[in-house]
Formats: sequence, C-alpha cells, structure tokens
Amino acid sequence: MSLNWNVSNIANNEEVCFFHYTEEGEPQRRLTQSTENLIFLTMVVGLGRITESNYKEFYKRIALFERLRGCVRVKQSDKGGFVDDPYTLEDIRQHIGLTVNVSDEKPDAWRKRILKSWEHDLVIERRH
Repeated sequence: MSLNWNVSNIANNEEVCFFHYTEEGEPQRRLTQSTENLIFLTMVVGLGRITESNYKEFYKRIALFERLRGCVRVKQSDKGGFVDDPYTLEDIRQHIGLTVNVSDEKPDAWRKRILKSWEHDLVIERRH
C-alpha cells in the first residue's frame, strides 16, 4: 500500500513544507527534511493527521519514541559534522493540516506497540 500524503491544508505550506531552489534555470521545490520525516513518522506515532486538537499528542509520541530510539532528525553543525535536532512542539504545530493515509491508534495501544518493539530489539541487541 502506498503512503499518500497531503500538505495543502498546512498554513504557509510553501514556506513550511518546501525548500525552493533553481536547477538549470528552472524553479524547483522539494519537501524539507522536517516535513518528509513527519510524513513517515505518522506511521511510527500512529496518527494519520496533525490537527489543532492532537498536535500535542503527536509531539508527545515523537518525544517518547526519540527517547527510546534516539533522535530522528539531524542537522549540520557549525563544525561540519551532524548533530541531533529533536522536534519541538512548535515544529509540529506548524504542520497542523498534514494528512497521511495512516490509521489512528489509541494512546494505550500505541504505547504498548512501541514498548513491545523496543523490548524486542533490546533483547536481540543483548544477545549479540
């Protein structure tokens, strides 16, 4: 099944969601790293849309996932390497209106799935 997404309902979506550049004299655009990651993170957090009423829950789920698994977004440091760039509540709020064809999971079911996955990986890691 394909992952279908829509950013057209995000306020200021051209600025928030896209990086604009020119290639061979033609204007181009591509999704920003933040927006592209959030699209895929909808599967991880078990929420198919970011709304005014759920963006704090969306953020909490990303924060918990990052606490268990590590940061999912990086940025280039001033020293030339890369450093973690954790999502903020404001990052998520700016993406209110994002929709993806992902089914919503109730909070308890989501936590159970994430912890079970983390425990499974931890057991496998300790075997090696």
